[in-house]
Amino acid sequence: APPYQFRQYGRMVLHAPQSFHARPYEFIYAAEFSPAQSEQPVVVAGQRTLRLDGSDISQNPISGYPAIDRKILQLREQMRLDPSISGDELTNALKLLAPLGNLIGRAVQDACYPEPILEEVFQREVRQVLRQTPTIGVELEEQAHAAGGRTDLSFRGIRIELKSERTNRILPEDCKQYAEQAASYAVGTNRRLAFLCVLDCSHKKTPPFPAEDGLFIIPVQMATALVNVVTCLVQGGLPKPSSLSRQ
Repeated sequence: APPYQFRQYGRMVLHAPQSFHARPYEFIYAAEFSPAQSEQPVVVAGQRTLRLDGSDISQNPISGYPAIDRKILQLREQMRLDPSISGDELTNALKLLAPLGNLIGRAVQDACYPEPILEEVFQREVRQVLRQTPTIGVELEEQAHAAGGRTDLSFRGIRIELKSERTNRILPEDCKQYAEQAASYAVGTNRRLAFLCVLDCSHKKTPPFPAEDGLFIIPVQMATALVNVVTCLVQGGLPKPSSLSRQ
């Protein structure tokens, strides 16, 4: 007696990884019965969609830091689900995430910022990092106009705001105090996506947090518009590991 249940098992093998910028494989499937006309009509309701991400960061690393690469993939999926972010805007954001993710990792691994530096010095260093990236290069702008002000850096309309904190330690949740400024630049150029790079170069007596935790998205509500501020928290002023054992 009904209801009847049908099951089918199978597997799919991807022999080559997808490009970092490629959208995931998507399969839509449903069932049908033959013949269509019978003594007992069969109705099939609905369908299923299978999305499969074929990225492989072990073969195609993004930033050079596996944990950061996994975080970048998470942010990529988060931005893909936002209908206000166009495909081109997402592609350009991913081009920025690769070198900035590398900077976040290097800052912890090599203690790149042992002493406090001014914001303009940090801006020059970020500008150099991005200019050296072949997919960005000449298209990186400096001091572009937006919303009646000047943004620090800009890439294909994506505004990049930079901050350097030389006195107080900054944790990921503390970056919200800077996000609204970055969001206002985005809204001023009819965008729903912006970047915020914060360098915490204050002297510390505690070890750094995992580098990948410094990469996240802060949603900022601006009147009727929601802006996604992709935030990169770079850790500086780190203590030498040997000094921690003497405390």
